[in-house]
Order: sequence, then structure tokens, then C-alpha cells
Amino acid sequence: MNLETQNLPTEVILQLAEADRLSFIRKLTDLLRPINELPAFYSTVCRSLAERLRCQCAWLVTIGEGFAEMTIAAEHRSDGAPCMSGKHPIRHLAFLFRALDRQQPFVCTDTGASDALDEPDK
Repeated sequence: MNLETQNLPTEVILQLAEADRLSFIRKLTDLLRPINELPAFYSTVCRSLAERLRCQCAWLVTIGEGFAEMTIAAEHRSDGAPCMSGKHPIRHLAFLFRALDRQQPFVCTDTGASDALDEPDK
């Protein structure tokens, strides 16, 4: 439901959006509560967030000491692309840190042609 197109007052739209976010958090909490293994926990978070955000891929990333290495601890992919789980040198995924630093999403429809990606990322 697109709330902005219903001519509702801004305050009501904000309240409905907040209620929707809280509902998602409650549902996610209910899904996570019975899980007692970390990989399954991470996987459930990735899948739930990918579905919520309507994105094709979600990763749960941990950063190693010294910021030299990152581990994709869990991944959800609905796009059929190869799995990237495992350890990676941070320098190969610098685009993620640029996106985080800018606090903006990173969208790339063609990795081979993207100026945002360094050569190892392509």
C-alpha cells in the first residue's frame, strides 16, 4: 500500500510507517527466538531483510581484526548468482565500504561496466 498516494496527513503516514517497521521487527524476533545456532540465525536475518527490502541479495558481514579481511557469514540470494559466502580481502569489496561511508545504497546493474567498482570487484 502506497500511503503517500492516499492523501493522508503526514503525521498519519509517519505513524503507519513506524507501526509497519515495528510489526516487521516483532515478526523477525519471533522467527529468531527459537534458533539456537548462529549460522541459522544469520541466514534467517539475511532472508528476512532481503524479503522486506525487496532486494535480490543480502549479506551478513563480519570484519576481522585490522580490517584486512571480511567474512560473509550468511547470504540470501534470489537472483541465481553464485554464492559469495566465506572470507574475502576487504580491498576486493571496497565498494561496500564506500556505500556505507556515504550512507547510501549501492545499486549496480552491470558489474563489468560500473565505474563504482574497482577491477577486483568486477
